[in-house]
Amino acid sequence: MKLLHETEKVNTHDRFFICGKDPDGSGGGVIATRDTLDGATTLQARAIMQGYTKVRVLTWKELNEEGDL
Repeated sequence: MKLLHETEKVNTHDRFFICGKDPDGSGGGVIATRDTLDGATTLQARAIMQGYTKVRVLTWKELNEEGDL
């Protein structure tokens, strides 16, 4: 099974970034992006169900203020 960060697209024009740590613990970062909050929270739930940890929905500003995901 492919993980979300391997199959989902990242579009820098989207408003929301779904970020988290990989299920195997090998890293983390942006999993995918969505233009709507509903779309972002739906993907956040999918990521949690697939085993990602520390999954958060961030805006571009919040993403750039974060030091370490």
